[in-house]
Amino acid sequence: MQCLPQELVDAILNHVNDHQTFKSCSLVASSFVSQSQKHLFHTIDLDALTPRRKAYARFVRLLTLNPHLGTYVRSLRLGDDSDDFGSSSRSWIIHAKKTLPQLFQLLPRLEAFSLTFNSDEMNWKSIPAEIRSAIGRLFRLPTLQAVSLEFILGFPPQLLFGLMRLNQLSLSCVDLDSNDAVHSHSASELRGLHLRGTPPPVITAISHCLPESSPTLRRLAITPTLEPGFCSAISELMRAVGSNITHFEWLPSIHFCTCSFSFFFSIHTQKPTHPPSLAPSSIPIDISRLPHLRFLKFVISFRKFRSRGHFTEMLHLLDQVSTHADNKIEIIELECNLMRWLDHKSLKAQWRPLENVLDKAGFRNKLKEIRVGLSVSTNASIDRGRIAIGFMDLFHSLRERGVVISVQDNQGDTKLDRFLSLYFF
Repeated sequence: MQCLPQELVDAILNHVNDHQTFKSCSLVASSFVSQSQKHLFHTIDLDALTPRRKAYARFVRLLTLNPHLGTYVRSLRLGDDSDDFGSSSRSWIIHAKKTLPQLFQLLPRLEAFSLTFNSDEMNWKSIPAEIRSAIGRLFRLPTLQAVSLEFILGFPPQLLFGLMRLNQLSLSCVDLDSNDAVHSHSASELRGLHLRGTPPPVITAISHCLPESSPTLRRLAITPTLEPGFCSAISELMRAVGSNITHFEWLPSIHFCTCSFSFFFSIHTQKPTHPPSLAPSSIPIDISRLPHLRFLKFVISFRKFRSRGHFTEMLHLLDQVSTHADNKIEIIELECNLMRWLDHKSLKAQWRPLENVLDKAGFRNKLKEIRVGLSVSTNASIDRGRIAIGFMDLFHSLRERGVVISVQDNQGDTKLDRFLSLYFF
């Protein structure tokens, strides 16, 4: 082992993709230790380990005794213990006012950071000043490229807008401090934006903050809410900064029924399809306003209560660009949840509406691939195998045009994957 050049050892380890293997390699020889540790400590997800408080304490002790390990950490995720739900005063994070600032100082090359208050929505001003200051300093770290924030109330607008310099920003149930002034258009390098359960005022504030026709923004991912004004806020955002977006993702919760979102597209009908109390906007979300779209992703739920059809929102969005001759969409990805095995005839009838839309003129020149992902966490193993076989007899007209149809198991987006992914275009 000692005769192997270090460059060869590093090259071998760079092709390994297994946590346990790296642990074993770190014990082989001294020449393997450093490179193995770089992979072992590249991503630290303290929100995936329970109890989270103890996992955090062990990690802090480890880095305190071995500071060099902190230079290997590129992604860090922090989360409260889930058993603290409903009692934010017990959050271990807000009681770590001594150790958390110390931890951040030991991570000089951090590229992605996620902060989640699982216990409850946390008011920013309830967090000790020492921790708020430490987080602010972390946000200014030159190496930082991606930030995810979840369940925070009263977040300072100027701190949020300072994050627009990053490549990736993800917000989930984050509200802004209404008492702070909101300044319009600032410098932005934002390439990817994921808004999950984000209140309309926050979306509007982001629209006003980003430069008009933002040249850098390429990816927009939306998990819709039922709040009044949501649709208008998203539409305003798309008008303001959507001219260069190439990736659009519509990721509704799999637990809501289709009819809950039918009002997004009610402008196309003569009569309202929803109670007035649920109507968030009279302006529909229209992806035809995104002229450079090349990639679309949809989350689809096959829950039984979806009486209006499983593809309602997706078909409405696809239909908006189905007749555009200059449509540039090349790849459509579908994340399918809660599917059940159907006989060939039923499966074909179920997917026929999607095939009909994709047969329209707007998709005949550019569409190259349809990726169907069967979620491992929500679809039974036996059903996934049967469905994959059944898909071999679907989409004949698309296959004849050379469109590649792939069906494979999808591990699903973990919180770390979904909110800390770095996108470079």
